[in-house]
Amino acid sequence: MIMSGQRQRPMSGFALESRSCSNMLRRRTSSMNPMRSGLVLLFAALLFSTAQAGAVNINTADAQTISRELDGVSKPLAQRIIQHREQHGPFRSAQDLSQVPYVGDALLQRNQANILYD
Repeated sequence: MIMSGQRQRPMSGFALESRSCSNMLRRRTSSMNPMRSGLVLLFAALLFSTAQAGAVNINTADAQTISRELDGVSKPLAQRIIQHREQHGPFRSAQDLSQVPYVGDALLQRNQANILYD
């Protein structure tokens, strides 16, 4: 603390550099808080969206469940899947499911973790 009438000593290089670094760090962390908040919100949204999608037994699910739970499957496509299942029996693999018109490799890859065959 400087009393009146006393002269302030010049700071050493280390003290000046230390103070400068701490100021820079303080500014940097305060400017990162909005970015960090945005990342936390994005991460929470991703967790919520993946929690919404559930595994579907393609051999027992109805059209509404199939279209709701599988990415890229419309209600008409879900109805085709059920119609194919009723005509040809249960699906045993992705290859069986790919026999349904408009069910392609991209759709199967996107949903492979969510389709159950037993």
